[in-house]
Amino acid sequence: DGVGGDGAFFLLLDEPEVYGLPPDPIVTTRDLPAMWKRAGLAALAMAAATVAAFVGGSS
Repeated sequence: DGVGGDGAFFLLLDEPEVYGLPPDPIVTTRDLPAMWKRAGLAALAMAAATVAAFVGGSS
């Protein structure tokens, strides 16, 4: 079954650039809180637009 999702690591014998890797990588999950906040705001805006479309329609 493996190690249960612990990921992987690479032992580089030379500089990262030799392998086509960035010299100073960043952790992409650092932006997750901001992304969830933007997604929540977008969902609220879409819900508000939907409600406005139905409430503001002609009777």
